Amino acid sequence: MPSYETACFIFGSLGAQPFYSAPQSFLGIYSFRFIHTAFLFEDDLDKLFYPVKLAEIEGGRLFIALSNPFGNERLFDPTAPTNNQLVLGAKTNFFYNLSPLYIQTDFNSTLTRKKDTTYYEDWSGTDNNYMDRIELRDSVLLGNLYGQKGFLLSLGNQSFGFLFLYANESRKAYPNRGPGFPFYYGNYVYSHAEYNNLNNNLTRKDTAISNYVADTTFSPLIGAISFSFGKFSGMVFGGFHTLGNRDTAGFFAESNTNPSAPFTGTRWNGSKVINAKAGGPIFGLQTDFGFGGENWKSNLTLAYIFRSLSNGSGKSNEFGWQGTYSATTNSIFQEFDTTQSEYKYSSNNHDIVLFLRNKYPIHEQIWFGAGLGTGFIFGSEKRDYLKVLNKNITHLDNNGNGSLDPGDFRTTNYTLSSYKQNISSSSFNYY
Repeated sequence: MPSYETACFIFGSLGAQPFYSAPQSFLGIYSFRFIHTAFLFEDDLDKLFYPVKLAEIEGGRLFIALSNPFGNERLFDPTAPTNNQLVLGAKTNFFYNLSPLYIQTDFNSTLTRKKDTTYYEDWSGTDNNYMDRIELRDSVLLGNLYGQKGFLLSLGNQSFGFLFLYANESRKAYPNRGPGFPFYYGNYVYSHAEYNNLNNNLTRKDTAISNYVADTTFSPLIGAISFSFGKFSGMVFGGFHTLGNRDTAGFFAESNTNPSAPFTGTRWNGSKVINAKAGGPIFGLQTDFGFGGENWKSNLTLAYIFRSLSNGSGKSNEFGWQGTYSATTNSIFQEFDTTQSEYKYSSNNHDIVLFLRNKYPIHEQIWFGAGLGTGFIFGSEKRDYLKVLNKNITHLDNNGNGSLDPGDFRTTNYTLSSYKQNISSSSFNYY
């Protein structure tokens, strides 16, 4: 690596994702040096994403996981939520400059919290006559599982280059449960049991169990042509990307207020399934202007990225049930609630990036760097709900015979609607 970059002083402001090459931003893999020098000094790994810069990499290179391309490096932290990182690539001088690169990362940021306690309540208030014992078992799972695979092929010389990039990113989210029993959707196993501490009889028991996984996938396919004329270089790129989402969830809970008799209390259960997918084109342009002399070097990057999702479709089905029992096998109250929806989805997003980097030599092997980058993102989303059907059925034992029969109070409500949502968004970032 060039000796003049072996040490540097850095000045910069951090507030957004780093930017060096537009195709690189889709994969989100940056070198340790680039991130930890405030995005001012790129490394050989970053140049693989800009084919006309391959000639700046001296000789051949072998890239493996130990090359440390990850910005959240925690190699010496045993509690780090990372595992299974694989990087395999090379830069050769065969046929100008050829650089294949394969990247696989799996990040596990799941947090599990478990609690198993027993405590006592003093009903008499004398601090020595505990009449109630409570045993609580609670296990909660929440967090994210993240995985990414990508393949890069970069080919070029000092004047012309070609790039091909494919990636597949998947994320499984385990949302937290709702507040208060019966909690409804989440990822947990819960049990709350109350005993009379004098005779050890069970007086109340609440139980609940649920699972909820939100699975999202993102797959970009990018091709790019880069060119260079003196201190001016640029890149034109285009491709396609797909986005998919699937949520699956279910829960069951019951509260038994008189365990010594036939079930007395309330039961709940429900399920949820969401399926959505969309795809669309990606294209854009990046230009880089280099200027300066022996005492300073500057580089101005200007990039525009357009991302579109069209022909998106989604369906969701949610079911909920609640039943109340009073010391009998028959319920005295039931409520059913079902919601179904179908919609179409489309979106357009525009990214404009401006990044100025300046480097000044202080010593033969020490450079000072200062830079400022801005990013402006604006876009629009459109959802056309073709059908939203809600059905609610309530059945109540109003004649008091201890069971639900045709003579009891019963209501059924249907709601069928369709509507459109148009959302515009914009953001300004700096780094």
